[in-house]
Amino acid sequence: MQSHGKRWAVRTATAMLTAGAMLTLGMTGLASAAEPSTIDPTKFGSINIHKYGFDEYNQLPPNLSNGTELAPGDLNGLLPMSGVTFQVQQVQGVDLTTNAGWNSLPGRTPTNPGGALGAPISQTTNATGDAVFSNLPLGLYLVTETMYPAGYVPADPFLVTIPMTHPTNLNEWMYNVHVYPKNFNADGPDKIVEDGGATKVGDTISWTISGKIPPSQTLDGYRIVDPLDERLEYVSTEVSFKNSATPLIEGVDYELVTDNSQGFDVFGPGTNVVVTFLPAGLAKLAANNQDEILVTISTIVLEVGDIENTAIIYPNLPSFDIKPGTPGWPGDEVDPDNPPGPGGPGITPNPPVTKFNGITINKVDASDNGRLIAGAEFQVFTSEADARALTNPISINGTDTWITDNNGVASISGLRVSRWANGGPVAPGETGYRLYWLAEVKAPSGYELLAAPISFEVLSTADTQVPLIVQNSPSNGGFTLPFTGSVISALLFYGAGTVILLGVALMVIRSRRKAAAEIL
Repeated sequence: MQSHGKRWAVRTATAMLTAGAMLTLGMTGLASAAEPSTIDPTKFGSINIHKYGFDEYNQLPPNLSNGTELAPGDLNGLLPMSGVTFQVQQVQGVDLTTNAGWNSLPGRTPTNPGGALGAPISQTTNATGDAVFSNLPLGLYLVTETMYPAGYVPADPFLVTIPMTHPTNLNEWMYNVHVYPKNFNADGPDKIVEDGGATKVGDTISWTISGKIPPSQTLDGYRIVDPLDERLEYVSTEVSFKNSATPLIEGVDYELVTDNSQGFDVFGPGTNVVVTFLPAGLAKLAANNQDEILVTISTIVLEVGDIENTAIIYPNLPSFDIKPGTPGWPGDEVDPDNPPGPGGPGITPNPPVTKFNGITINKVDASDNGRLIAGAEFQVFTSEADARALTNPISINGTDTWITDNNGVASISGLRVSRWANGGPVAPGETGYRLYWLAEVKAPSGYELLAAPISFEVLSTADTQVPLIVQNSPSNGGFTLPFTGSVISALLFYGAGTVILLGVALMVIRSRRKAAAEIL
């Protein structure tokens, strides 16, 4: 009985397992019928492009794109970009309804897709940044951004398949693919001037350009141009990363041109400093694409004035051919019937300015209703101590002493503006503020020297220049020094002198007579 019971239990369990397996297989068959795991060759798909732009690296969210449509919150507040044109081309000879077709995909790249390309299809993004390529046959596609706003760097070309395996429902095919290529706004480079240590024309000041690097692994070109004002004399250039210690070597990583041989004379008659990155340098930029490029240019100030200095960044190779005044140049009105070429250059939005001016000295007589005086000599100093000791006078173009002319005027031109330094206004006590001291080193004939140096500021060329009035007192304050004694005393003095002289003469005569008598 026990043996019979055991056999019955085993048979019952086996039957139940078999039934369970059959049920599982049946359910799997039903699921397969509802969601087939093989590609339907009769279907068509779509590539849905959602275009956004960003200005700073910290705006760029993690790459969440997996072919599905993202929620607005995933885009970290990026702004949609309209008017961006994309081109889609099918790579020929790829049959994605076969395993062999899928196995042929590894190793293909946008620059080497591994097959001939079909006829291009173009779409331009709408106001919400969307462009839809619908009714596409199954296959492999190359997507290229062909038109984008000036100052922006396009997204790299990319390959996409229709269909794709659904990223979360791994037993489904996804025929409508969503992609989110983003444009980096290269914008104009930032630029600063360092002139706080300068005092006069002839001093050296530096300009530092800071250019963003496009977040691309395939940079085809990068150039920075500084069209120097003709009132600046070029001295030298240094190129480096802002943060990375990776060196950038002239002639290896970049080419430096400091003349107009490449046609940059369109910017003006001054020296144009052109830094163009070579293939080795472009690779370094791509490897450090969240850093910035610093170009520091040293110049000598040649003339007075408010000297503005801008810079232009060319973020990619196509932008090299866009010249001022042509479509795509920043600030120009773009003809909708003649849209700009891809990616124009960007100009420094707020160019820094260095300011040099001078003073006019009016030398006047303090006692004669402001009569102007010629022949007074002055020197200028940067400290009161130097002015009192007459040490370290400022020399401008070889001149360190200024003399008032027949009109009592002396002009000193070429001093840095007192309340402007390093590209912005400064107040007394702040870094870069400059107070000057005027000392009289030689007074006009008949006048006293200034008892103490006079402090003064150099005003901006935009301000009304007020002459510096310097008064001189006549010698001894205009008082006449008297002779010593009175008229009577003088007569007595002269009379006494005459008597003495007569006495001396009589003594000489008597002496000679006595000597003659003794001889006889």
